[in-house]
Amino acid sequence: MHAMYRALPLLALVLTASMTFPVGARVESQTDLLNQKLAEGIQALESRDFDRAADAFREVLNVAPDSEPALLGLSEALAHQGNPLAALALARQAQEIAPHSAPAALAVARHLAQLDASDQALEVLGVLRALDPQEIQGYLFPALLLRNLGRGDEAIKLLEQALELGVREPRLEEELALLLIAADRPGEAQRRAQEALARYGETAGLQLALGLAMAATDSQDKSEAISRLGRALELGAPEPGKVQLEIGSLLIAAGRAAEAIELLTQAAELEPDSPEVFYKLGAAQRATGDTAGARESLSRFQELKAGAERQERLELEIGTSLNEAQTLASSNRLAEALERLDRLLQDHPDEARVHTLRAKVLYSLRRQGEALAAIERSRQLDPTQIEPNYLEGMFLLHMNRPAEARVALLRAVSLDPQLGEAYVLLGGAAAKLDHPAEAAAYFERALELGADSPSLRLGYSAVLESLGRLEESAQQDEAYRRLVQPPQ
Repeated sequence: MHAMYRALPLLALVLTASMTFPVGARVESQTDLLNQKLAEGIQALESRDFDRAADAFREVLNVAPDSEPALLGLSEALAHQGNPLAALALARQAQEIAPHSAPAALAVARHLAQLDASDQALEVLGVLRALDPQEIQGYLFPALLLRNLGRGDEAIKLLEQALELGVREPRLEEELALLLIAADRPGEAQRRAQEALARYGETAGLQLALGLAMAATDSQDKSEAISRLGRALELGAPEPGKVQLEIGSLLIAAGRAAEAIELLTQAAELEPDSPEVFYKLGAAQRATGDTAGARESLSRFQELKAGAERQERLELEIGTSLNEAQTLASSNRLAEALERLDRLLQDHPDEARVHTLRAKVLYSLRRQGEALAAIERSRQLDPTQIEPNYLEGMFLLHMNRPAEARVALLRAVSLDPQLGEAYVLLGGAAAKLDHPAEAAAYFERALELGADSPSLRLGYSAVLESLGRLEESAQQDEAYRRLVQPPQ
């Protein structure tokens, strides 16, 4: 079971060591009250009362809007309440207030990972390591992300770098050993796990890593591997169903099928959708003469395997149809593309990618209302994707609904702060809402990110003029003329 890894860590609240607010002109009793509310919020998070936690942190922010602990605490509560975009926005706000804060960087990275924005999370974690080279999560968390992206060699190098820098902790050694097993280097994994056990003492993760490493070696006697894995279960190893599957597989190979059945039956309860569990259980039952049990287990294995194959065929079918529709749209055969997408939605009404492409086609056909409805549906089905949020904002702005556009575009930039074109549109929305200073800031941010266009320069010039910054406005007018001037 060399592919068996623990899941990514859940979002965890990271608060600054001190919860004390600078008193300044405030009375000490107010500071004490704010600290008390922070403590209430933390206690509510720990007891998983996320509504109460959110209320407590909001009370703090009403008085101290720049409180990093309250921002991170509210961000954590919102994430658990199922509002990941709002959680990310708050974590980014905390990071803007405290750009050198390792806790804020870690919170942003964790929220991005929850939103499947792994590449962006990795960038933030690189910043975290620069801020605090001794922060364990600056190595462990990106290693887990890299592993999930299929970049195990990079994950191994990162954890080895941490150990070379003296960042030592059992979890780092556990994950490194597991990664080495997955990289078909069980000998190294076994050595590292044994050294870590000698250094730190017994942990579930180290026993698990050592047991898996021993199971993956060429040694014929797997009894110690079975013992180590059993001990890992006793100590509370993560994903116990997968550990039971591994032990059961080793027991079957050792001719101890009767012992395997109990463990594999428990694994089937914990992993009811795992074809491998039912295959191994059926094999153990057959080896002990339980023909009826084996037939039932293997029937379930076939059912699960067929379901997985159907899902693969379905993904291929949808992908092929989308590619065909995209080709039609790119050839300006918009009506045919729309017809193809409508047929696809009849069979797959909840496929977000189809709604997104359909929205683009409809918009190109100048059917703006239908395009907006399509992109809203895509965003509802998959709210963590950048493109639907961006397109929704663009459509709304072009339909002269700037306030709604601003909301959608802010969602987009919370997912990708480097999305320069979104800042161009945010500038346009702010200008339409008669917020020229805000519009200027958005246009400046777009230029910093490398976005440039005649519409940006023209809009920027207009808001600068309204702010009385006439010389700068003239400079933007000149930049506009250069962009629209035909090449000589």
